[in-house]
Amino acid sequence: LTLIKGALKIMAWTKMKTVAVVGVAVIFATGTTTLAIHHAHRQRANNPMLMAGFSKSANQSLQGHWTGSNTAHPGQTCTLTISGDQIEYRGAAPNDWLRGTFVLNQNSEPKQINVTILEPAKSFVFGIYQVTGNTMTIAMAPHGSSLRPVNFTPGPQVDVLELQHD
Repeated sequence: LTLIKGALKIMAWTKMKTVAVVGVAVIFATGTTTLAIHHAHRQRANNPMLMAGFSKSANQSLQGHWTGSNTAHPGQTCTLTISGDQIEYRGAAPNDWLRGTFVLNQNSEPKQINVTILEPAKSFVFGIYQVTGNTMTIAMAPHGSSLRPVNFTPGPQVDVLELQHD
């Protein structure tokens, strides 16, 4: 009888340890998942490129090579090449260029574009755009500014590109 009581105590102790270990594992897993979800939400909130309403689906009318002018450099030609969600801008000066990706909000008026600049230095640009026939107009805020132009009027804080599709 003493042997049976001892065995039952050992079994009860083993079950208690198992319950404790499983409980701690569940709490740890829940906490880790909660932290991962919170971290993902915080990253999305802190990433200006992932705003509500924006998508990577590139508008077909934007695809291709565009040539025109930039109000920041009057009288000089610039080009814009768009392929998928990739964008490349080249100004007249050798150091006036950028390469990156973009997302669009085509449901806003005017339509909005967010560019993540990957080269030559990481940054971002917020802008608006419109396409009429073979002409595209883009108004862009300065690199790294959280502001977005409200219209297509050039100014000290707004560069406007007037481009023709090649």
